[in-house]
Amino acid sequence: MSQAISVLHGDFGRIALVELDRPTVMHAQKEAHLMVHIGGAGGTAALVSREIPVDAATAVAVNPWQEHGFRIEPPGGNFRGIAVYFSSEWFLLGREPRELAFEFGRPSIRATRQIADGARQVATALLQGETGSAVEDILFALIRDAYEQSWQKVRGARLADRAMAKYNDNRIRRSVSLMEENLGGGRGIDWIASEMSLSRTWFFKLFKRQTGVSPNMYLNALRVERAIDWLVNTDIPLGEISNDLGFSAQTGFTRFFTSNVGVSPSAYRRVAYSE
Repeated sequence: MSQAISVLHGDFGRIALVELDRPTVMHAQKEAHLMVHIGGAGGTAALVSREIPVDAATAVAVNPWQEHGFRIEPPGGNFRGIAVYFSSEWFLLGREPRELAFEFGRPSIRATRQIADGARQVATALLQGETGSAVEDILFALIRDAYEQSWQKVRGARLADRAMAKYNDNRIRRSVSLMEENLGGGRGIDWIASEMSLSRTWFFKLFKRQTGVSPNMYLNALRVERAIDWLVNTDIPLGEISNDLGFSAQTGFTRFFTSNVGVSPSAYRRVAYSE
């Protein structure tokens, strides 16, 4: 059974030590994402245009709002790994302009000794319930090594040489705000398109062109993010969280959360802690 063994939340984002035996649906997050194998069966990260093994030799790096899913290889095995969802602002602070968008150069990362050791150190810190600068230092070094490797032999300018204009259409910025204000499902995507004075078809095209994902996937990511925040930082019952996020039954919320995060909301809440 898939489970989160330990999850740490902090200003950097969140880190999870996980054991997975089932696939996730295709989904996206606003944070950059790094998955490193530390034991058990291997896995495969499915991106829109390619598949990346996640095993003793290879880790996967996923950019913010890049659509992806995960499955176990071979099916039926147990994958153990470190999943890192980190804030671009935290990683870039003091090195790049805050408005600069973070991007890995490529998704396939060689699991060098440095990266493997870093992942194991992070796992040990989580198992021991550690927090603070020591954990963040290990985490930063792990991400830095993966980031620098991702840009090796990649044609074109590095991140430091270019600023990426994200969400430069004000209608998309406003539509995201409307989504955040209506996570309970009272207002649908069609209503948001209407508020932007756009047809449904054109709104979907424009939204994906600006963000890289569909409006529905973006909305699902916001719902997962809100659910995680409530699970970690409040004692709100699962039934109330389910209702507030627009689910007609708690079982539907549990299926939705599990298929996106990999573990159930109750299991996530049980092991998560914060700095």
